[in-house]
Amino acid sequence: MITVALDARGGDYGEAVTVPAALTVLRKRPNLKLILVGKHDRLAAALARHKEKDGGRLDIRPASE
Repeated sequence: MITVALDARGGDYGEAVTVPAALTVLRKRPNLKLILVGKHDRLAAALARHKEKDGGRLDIRPASE
């Protein structure tokens, strides 16, 4: 299993882009685990808007900056 931490607030569009991209890569790479780093409440809300499940391979790590 490969684990990658991802700055989920990065870029111009933040969670609106990084969360769907994270779910897509998890679907395509069964040996991958992702850690989304950012504001927990915003990431949890973005994940809740998607019907895809992460299979327990996606974690959120809070970061304020």
